[in-house]
Amino acid sequence: MKLIDNHCHLDFPHYEKDREEVMEKCMEKLELVVNSGSSPENNMSSLELSRKYEGFIYPTMGMHPVKIDGMGLEQLEKVKQNIREHQKEIVAVGEIGMDYHHETSKEGRKKQERFFKRLLKLGEETGLPVVVHSRDAEKRVLDILEDYELESVIMHCFNGDMNMVEIAVKRDYYISVSTQVLYSKRVGNIVENTPVENILLETDAPFLYPGDGRNFPYKVHESLIKIADITGREEEKLGKIFNRNTRNAYLKVF
Repeated sequence: MKLIDNHCHLDFPHYEKDREEVMEKCMEKLELVVNSGSSPENNMSSLELSRKYEGFIYPTMGMHPVKIDGMGLEQLEKVKQNIREHQKEIVAVGEIGMDYHHETSKEGRKKQERFFKRLLKLGEETGLPVVVHSRDAEKRVLDILEDYELESVIMHCFNGDMNMVEIAVKRDYYISVSTQVLYSKRVGNIVENTPVENILLETDAPFLYPGDGRNFPYKVHESLIKIADITGREEEKLGKIFNRNTRNAYLKVF
């Protein structure tokens, strides 16, 4: 069956040399992909790619927390302006969030939080889903999210502990399981303890494939096989559930 990869970066330079070939394989094996914006430049390249592959690639626009270093509020306002201008073409605000793995300074983390809150407010205003990055900052991110009324929250590549998973599920957030499930016991444990109705599939391609290999959106099929093994459920039935979940998470815009 054809699956949906709800988070990848096909506009990244990792695919510059063979993007057409990669896209052919993706369209052969997948129903659609959501291509996530992560910076002012990537927001626009994601949008351009979606226009070229209309009906197959659906773009988001956001600001990755790692990329805000050196940015001021004026640049953030430009990102917000682009999101507003293109809100009918994009399917979510994201990825946005906080990253304590790469940012260890108190000042840097406070700046991430300021940017995150302003972008969450934009999610409220536009009614768009939000795609949330929370590496090593899951608890703080969940605390912040509680203060916003959002139509849909997708916890991208979530790696929180079981208490955090429980909190997210109780709030009807979606847990996006990356291809880390192929090699991470932690992610496997998250899958075991998350209702299938709250799970989405993603690759975060070109990242997060076992070893040093470049990842591809169609590798979600490998994740499906692994999740079926973990849960003891039939692959095709799970795939249909995950596709339905993804449509619901993105408010049935595709």
